[in-house]
Amino acid sequence: MYIFHMKEKQWYEWFLKRPIASLCIFFFGLLFFLMFLNIIFNPEYPYVTDNTEEEKEKDIVYEIGESFMIDEISYTINSINTTKVLGGLIFKKEAGGTFYIISITAKNEGKKPREYFTPSFEINDDQEREFSDDRSASSYADKYGEKLSFEQLQPGLSKTGIIVFDLPDDATGLKLRVKNGAWGWFDAYVNLQR
Repeated sequence: MYIFHMKEKQWYEWFLKRPIASLCIFFFGLLFFLMFLNIIFNPEYPYVTDNTEEEKEKDIVYEIGESFMIDEISYTINSINTTKVLGGLIFKKEAGGTFYIISITAKNEGKKPREYFTPSFEINDDQEREFSDDRSASSYADKYGEKLSFEQLQPGLSKTGIIVFDLPDDATGLKLRVKNGAWGWFDAYVNLQR
């Protein structure tokens, strides 16, 4: 802590004797200064703002069967089935509430390979609860289609598969949220209840 009690000449000498530390301090200071300017002059920058209720109301909500684009991948929710039990007589899985089996088609409309994966999908209800997919239940839902998991889509190709959610029976106002990337800055919503 003696550094804070130095005289002006000693400050200068301390930085000259430690060029790497001096550069680190300079670059970190510059970085924080630029971040500060960005916050002041760009208040809508996604790192800073949180989705307010007004912003959520502006989100477009699609219907089942409508296609929408996120990051050059076109998504279509084909159908929704509900059941209390998945599987057959021997191997079966019972829902804690109700299983929602959602059929999704994803098509790469871009010019480069693109990836998508199931954590990009979640369901929100009108109680502002968030539900992730039940990956173990997907293994029992073969009769509804192939399980949708991490995939790489080549340009112009499409893939259809299912995602299974186990939702409580009191969940209403269900919307499927398709996230754009890990942070979900530009999301799409699909109304699951008609």
